[in-house]
Amino acid sequence: MKTDRTVIFPLIADYAFPNTMKGQRGQIGANGQIFAVKEDEIYSRVYKMYFNWNELERTIQDDEDFIRQVCERRFADCRLHNIRLIPRVALQWPNHGDHTKATEVRGCFPSDMVASTLDTPEFFFRVRNLIQKLGHVWNDDPRISYVEMGIYGLWGEQHEDSLSRAAQQNLSDAFHEFFPDKKIMIRCPRDCMGQGFGMYWDSFAHIDEEQYGRDCARFMDWKTAVMGGEVAHNWGRHEIQPGHNMNDTLTAPEHRDRFLEYVFWQHNNHLGMWLEHDDTYEQALQGLAEYQKRAGYRYVLEKAEYGIENEHLQVAFDVRNVGASPFYYRWPVCVALLNEQKEPVLEQNLEGVDIRAWLPGDQWSFEKKAYDIPAETYRVETALDVSSMPEGKYMLTLAIKDPACNRPSVLFATRQYFRGGWHPLGYVGVGTRVERPVIPETLFDDQRTDRTITY
Repeated sequence: MKTDRTVIFPLIADYAFPNTMKGQRGQIGANGQIFAVKEDEIYSRVYKMYFNWNELERTIQDDEDFIRQVCERRFADCRLHNIRLIPRVALQWPNHGDHTKATEVRGCFPSDMVASTLDTPEFFFRVRNLIQKLGHVWNDDPRISYVEMGIYGLWGEQHEDSLSRAAQQNLSDAFHEFFPDKKIMIRCPRDCMGQGFGMYWDSFAHIDEEQYGRDCARFMDWKTAVMGGEVAHNWGRHEIQPGHNMNDTLTAPEHRDRFLEYVFWQHNNHLGMWLEHDDTYEQALQGLAEYQKRAGYRYVLEKAEYGIENEHLQVAFDVRNVGASPFYYRWPVCVALLNEQKEPVLEQNLEGVDIRAWLPGDQWSFEKKAYDIPAETYRVETALDVSSMPEGKYMLTLAIKDPACNRPSVLFATRQYFRGGWHPLGYVGVGTRVERPVIPETLFDDQRTDRTITY
């Protein structure tokens, strides 16, 4: 038996909302600081967390179980808030002296390490040994989104040390071997060239670091490598760009427009930024919302079609990524039928669908203020066997699931949303006719206020 196809044009969400592993990034300091949600980081679903080296490894005898104990304490209840972490290990902190020499830097060395220059076989061994332990703990931990390479340089920012080629190779080899499944970021694009790492640009769009922006675009592959970082206003000619503070960046047209264009140019995925509670705060929130909409992925559902044929529900939908980056892990797309209580009664993960391939546009043009290569529309088609379904009216829904818990997590940019991460498309009848397939807007929930998604 064949029925006519129902065609739905989903309602576009024109607002910003929190989404998994993208956008505004929170921050947790070192020295044992425990994860806690901060109210000002309204969109944050990813937080950077600093670790002192000697917090994770007091001596080389501290094993992976010790590191796990440290992490369990510090990660706290991040899962309950659907928040993932970006760890960075730091060895050096600011003080006077030659920052390339560990003997002249206030460091966080394990007690059995001799403070020496950071370009020796002994130091390389300890670096690799630590990365091996961290890989065994973090690589399979769903609480870890990406990893900042760190270790070298003040705050683990790497640029003070001018990493030797030998040090770069040591880092690259270790991270590739022990973090096969996590995305790794470095600070300087010219380091570890050709190794496939992303970048944490910790002075994003700063006028005195234009070379990092150019190098990032030239040497790094944003399609597979994560571009993150934070915005800095406390050094150099910041009054020129990006402004005096984050509110200035997000409100003054000469800063705001350039900053938002850099998000597209750099294919930025996430940034740490901190707003001031002054008389420009409400206006700054508007700029922050625009950043949130651009950063990372933003999946717009353009059209959906469905109908039952030979006891199979044929489903097709068109999706376009209007954000700045892909989603970097292969998480499954799920089609489901929900009952009137919005509970799934039939679910099916789609084979052969790789959301990493839903790419945004590329080659940003500052003259046209658009990508020279526009984002493509991707069509997905599947079929569900409904032969054993009881007769009745159901709601056809989509979701992108977190494989760590097999529950919806990544959200589409449509107002057709149910709490818990399901996106309803329309009514479908199994063994019965549905006169009005359009689901009333009054039944929809709001992504901005949904706190039910966990993992």
